[in-house]
Amino acid sequence: MSAARIVLAAGLVVLAQLIDVTMLSRWSWPGATPDLTLLVVVALALLGGPASGAVAGLSAGLLADLTPPGASLLGLTAVAYGLAGAVAGRWHRPGERSLLLAMTAAAAAAATASTVQELALLVTGRESLGSALSGVLACVLYSAVGALVVVPLVVLLDRLVEGEQAEAARL
Repeated sequence: MSAARIVLAAGLVVLAQLIDVTMLSRWSWPGATPDLTLLVVVALALLGGPASGAVAGLSAGLLADLTPPGASLLGLTAVAYGLAGAVAGRWHRPGERSLLLAMTAAAAAAATASTVQELALLVTGRESLGSALSGVLACVLYSAVGALVVVPLVVLLDRLVEGEQAEAARL
């Protein structure tokens, strides 16, 4: 992974987390709040594979855990995003650009991350089973739909940063 790609990934994760905290969390969404940071992790995992996805997920999750308002256990989001990044990275296909693949990876990653977080809430007694299931389903739906926009944008930025203008023009 080049230095430019690392800087791009870090910048996208920070920007996504800022948008999550300052804008998306303030609106009323049915079931759950869309998670832009998770979608950036999914896009990075699709670009780099399971190991890159896990590292991006752990880093993004740690940032999310440290960003106010931190409502969960420290490290829980990091573990959830790390697992989600590894899961999404399993769909890494070099050179393949399929929106269906991006939606599937995002849905699987969202199911993984939200299940880990909802299980922690269930164990601590802060949420009921019905509420947890609806939260997981809403998160999966928001992530699958959001992947249609976020993943192609991240891939485009990655191609531009890596100096593949001709490849980026095809997107």
